[in-house]
Amino acid sequence: MKPLHLNSPRWASTPLSAIIDHISLVVPSDEKDSLVTFNPKQFSEQQPQLWSAIKKNFSDPDENSSVTVDLIDHIKHYADKGQLPKGNPPTYRDIYYYRYRGLQSWRLRERAVELCEFDPIISLRISERHSPMFFLTFVQQTHEGEALLEKLHAKIEKLPAFLSQIQVSYPSSLISERLMAIEFRALRRNYDDEHNRLVAEREPVRQVIELYEKRVRYIKVLHGDYLRDIHVAMSPLPFFLEYPLRRFRLSDDRLDKIVCAQQMLTVLVKSLVLLPLEEAVFQTTCLETIKSLAQEPTQKAFSDGGWLDLLGRLRKVCEENKFPLPLFGQMLTDSAGEIEQSVLKLVEARNRFHHPPNDAERMLAAFETELPKVENFLRERLAGVKVFIPQSLQFHEGRKVVRGLQLNGFETEFRNVDYEVESPLESFPSGRSVAMNSNGQNVVVLGRFFTSKPVKASTIDIGIFDRVQSNQTCFEFVRGLGGDEKMQLASK
Repeated sequence: MKPLHLNSPRWASTPLSAIIDHISLVVPSDEKDSLVTFNPKQFSEQQPQLWSAIKKNFSDPDENSSVTVDLIDHIKHYADKGQLPKGNPPTYRDIYYYRYRGLQSWRLRERAVELCEFDPIISLRISERHSPMFFLTFVQQTHEGEALLEKLHAKIEKLPAFLSQIQVSYPSSLISERLMAIEFRALRRNYDDEHNRLVAEREPVRQVIELYEKRVRYIKVLHGDYLRDIHVAMSPLPFFLEYPLRRFRLSDDRLDKIVCAQQMLTVLVKSLVLLPLEEAVFQTTCLETIKSLAQEPTQKAFSDGGWLDLLGRLRKVCEENKFPLPLFGQMLTDSAGEIEQSVLKLVEARNRFHHPPNDAERMLAAFETELPKVENFLRERLAGVKVFIPQSLQFHEGRKVVRGLQLNGFETEFRNVDYEVESPLESFPSGRSVAMNSNGQNVVVLGRFFTSKPVKASTIDIGIFDRVQSNQTCFEFVRGLGGDEKMQLASK
């Protein structure tokens, strides 16, 4: 199955009570299960032994599987004696919870008999506004789902009222949930198939042990930091974002990390507002209101809070007037809500660091938690946006080609790249930074709030011996910077 390569969904902070309509106690039956409303107060008053068994089951995740058997026996006993209210039959929207040999797992009931030797304990009925398939993916495969299980375990006595106090980051529409669940399953199947195919390949007998030792080490790396590096390589941000991000990520000195965090925050906040503002001002149809907003940063120095306020006002003007921003409009619109709140948390943490008690650890902890959310958001919304400095313009086999210095990624040695474009060649002024979408149709000159400056940096090149000529030793310099230099041999 091929992945669908869907657009990333919008996310919203959603109370669990909006996702789960109903929690039930499952009364197992060989014919048809019955779902009884989960009511801790009623259970504790009318069936204290049953409630004691339920609490025991949830209180210790490491308890052996006999606890589940005892609980199921209690449930069946009370049901047979008619001491439990009459329940309702389950539907396809019910997700069942099991305890299997001390492990926690969630399964759709249609597959339950094949997957678990014990009966279910409770059932969560997913709202018609949400996808049971995505919820199952969420609780089985994500960090947030694991944390959710722990919270439900710890607060079993307060269910279902406690659901309204739990907020989860969730796709903002039902169609996004369904598509994301399908996409994940396709990718997971592809991953498993490719892994199985590679494992099945034959290996040279002399290398088989060494190869598998390396693979065990490398697959751990692939699932950790290296996967992030691959993501950076595949979806590089503009240099002015990627470089400070990498400095912060790679810094292992506490003081240096604090400095890098503050620089990163400043660049991050400004980029969120100045990229769409630059695009808006660049258009010939720019509104006077937007022109007025663009003048404000030139008239006074802005704090990070001031930049965020300007971001909100720019977003409001563009949305009210339906002002199009082909390159950065999606980033401007989608930054409202969770992303803006994450940035605000970073600003607040930085501000606390600058005032007693100067809590550096809390600031760094906030960056470790919130910065990845903002980084992922930027990579998704800026995917396909190329930033470069045009150097030359030409026609090649009927195609318009601009050669320019690539400004995406963290490398400080900017290389020349050929870009096929659709826009008129006069849209690419030589020597000025421009941003362009992947199809080359939309171009913005970054000339008002962004600039580039040639600098001379002290550096070295490394040479490897090439030959001796005229009693002089010649070297091949790997960077090509020292190619004309020769080292005189010592007199013999």
